[in-house]
Amino acid sequence: YAETQSDFYTKESIKLHKPDFYALQKRSLMGNAFRISLAAKSNPVQFVAYDMLYYNGKDLTDLPLMERKKYLSERVTEGYNLSISRYIEREGEGIL
Repeated sequence: YAETQSDFYTKESIKLHKPDFYALQKRSLMGNAFRISLAAKSNPVQFVAYDMLYYNGKDLTDLPLMERKKYLSERVTEGYNLSISRYIEREGEGIL
């Protein structure tokens, strides 16, 4: 779940600097603001959004993926700990 000026839900991946599932799970269950602040300094997390499923109560899951990606890019502002996943719209497999 991510939040800006309006509510929306995304599919996302969260990347710790050192991949550690236990640390990710522990971090996602934190509720104490002070502990969250300490964890953010000692083990920063990068949120990468790659799809938008809902926007302002509207279900976007019936829309084509590229249209949902457009919603995402138009409504999310990237920042220090938030980025939008990059993609190749056509013939991406040829690059691999």
